[in-house]
Amino acid sequence: MKAPSDPSPPSSSSHTSNSSSSSSSTSSGSSAASARSQAARGLSAEARRRRLIAAAFLLPALVLLGALVVHPIGYSLYRSFFDRAGGTFVGGDNYREILSDDTIRTALENTAVWVVLARPRPPRSA
Repeated sequence: MKAPSDPSPPSSSSHTSNSSSSSSSTSSGSSAASARSQAARGLSAEARRRRLIAAAFLLPALVLLGALVVHPIGYSLYRSFFDRAGGTFVGGDNYREILSDDTIRTALENTAVWVVLARPRPPRSA
C-alpha cells in the first residue's frame, strides 16, 4: 500500500503481481512518468484560448497563401499535361518538346553555370 503523501495513483500491476522490487519500482516509475506526460499534454484554459486566438489570426493568411500561391502553382502543373486548348491530355509531350529545343537547352545550361559558379562575395572589412 502506498503512503498517503505519495501523489502518484496506485498501479494495478503492483497489487496483483508478485514481482521483484526492481520491476515494481520500474512500473511505478513509468506510471509516474505517464502521469507527468499527461499533465504536460493537458493545456490550461488560458493556453487553449491563446492557441485559438493564434489560429484565428493565422487562418486568413493561410487562406490567402493557398489561394494566391499554392493553387496557381498546382493548377499550372496540372495544365502543363494538356494541350494549349486544354482539352486533350498529352502527358509529358510538352516537357519533351521544351527540352528538345536548342534555345531552351542553352538557357538551362547558362542558368546552371551561374548557379554553380556565381557566389556572393564576403563583405569587405572597413
